[in-house]
Amino acid sequence: MELKFSLEEIKEVIDYIAGSPLQHDFAKHTSISALLHYWVLNARCSGTYYREQRRLETLYYDIARNPNTPPEALAELAARTWENWALYYVACHSNCPAEVLEQLSKHRSSGVRCGVAKNPNTPVEVLFRMRKDPSKYVRENLARNPNTPTEALDHLSRSVLDEVCKGVAQNPSTSLETLLRMLEDKGRSVRKIIVEHLPLPVLLDIIYAWKRNDSKKVSFMQWKQKGLLDGRNRIEAVLAYAKLPDEVFIDVYTELSLLAKEPWSFFTDLVKTLLENPNVPEEVVVAASFSGNKVVVDTALEVLNQRRGGRVA
Repeated sequence: MELKFSLEEIKEVIDYIAGSPLQHDFAKHTSISALLHYWVLNARCSGTYYREQRRLETLYYDIARNPNTPPEALAELAARTWENWALYYVACHSNCPAEVLEQLSKHRSSGVRCGVAKNPNTPVEVLFRMRKDPSKYVRENLARNPNTPTEALDHLSRSVLDEVCKGVAQNPSTSLETLLRMLEDKGRSVRKIIVEHLPLPVLLDIIYAWKRNDSKKVSFMQWKQKGLLDGRNRIEAVLAYAKLPDEVFIDVYTELSLLAKEPWSFFTDLVKTLLENPNVPEEVVVAASFSGNKVVVDTALEVLNQRRGGRVA
């Protein structure tokens, strides 16, 4: 973004300053932004203060948002302005010096700290410390920063706030261990994001975990008897949202349909979850519509109606 102030306009301001009684103090300042800042502080009693203050704010805004602003100018701006919104853009800037980001990470304004939390150039140790920031908005931005340390993301993943957990779920730096734990104890919206971001080999491991016992297959019934139902949220999430190969969907339905005999049971719930996945091939839904389980049949017919525009009787 280019500066909106022309050199002529800036010169006009400098000339205005040079004609004031405080002229002898200006030799201490070394930049235009410092002169402007000093000038506006001493113009508060004049009738032109509000007009000139607006011009100064616009200049600060342009300096902070200009992608070519050098680090030293950002550091000076951060040291001299009291405007939180200007400091926010300084904190977001890709050229912002590490020491300035460190200082702004402790700023009283949560908005300024949000800028630090989302900046990928913020030092790792600063990001790690900010995991305990009292502002949920800061933690949300921190959760989305790809450079946030894995340990900090694990800490954030234990939040009760969905927006923080969604950020962790989408973050490429989040560990697989953290994501799998979140599949167990987070809400549906968070689990959906996790499943959509997990690679296919991991999804297949979750799907077939109940069918593996060393190199031998075991059934869902054996899986239940072994007390592995603690992972029900994990497998429900995968069955509900994952884009799996057709043969995997067919295999899972074939196994579950043998166990979903009672209208209201865990296995019936799994079949319903599977059928409601928009990625399930239609042949699986059609087969389910001839099931002996009324709940499964009703679910299958409802899904077919939705897919075929209400043409299924």
